[in-house]
Amino acid sequence: MAASWAGTADLSLDRSTEKLPFWRVTSSFFPVLGVQPVLGRVFTAEEDLPGALHVALLGYALWRRRFGGDPGVAGKTVRLDGEVYTVVGVAPCWHLPPWFRWLPE
Repeated sequence: MAASWAGTADLSLDRSTEKLPFWRVTSSFFPVLGVQPVLGRVFTAEEDLPGALHVALLGYALWRRRFGGDPGVAGKTVRLDGEVYTVVGVAPCWHLPPWFRWLPE
């Protein structure tokens, strides 16, 4: 089982800000879906705990567009809604499996 919350956030890079859609997900999200990152790693169970450092996986399209596909992006920091996050990986371009269903709100 995994949980996710959809929303938007302001990404601040190079003196510019862009509003982006994002998902906050539990560490089990990617393993449940069988998704491996293109680069870096997925979230750890320790990162789900209160007080853990802020970490982020970049979406593949964002990584290509705003980071030029930099293979060294893991370990860099970004600002989301004014908070500093460390990039731990890049999620692949992928589609949800046919069996995946969102629960009603």
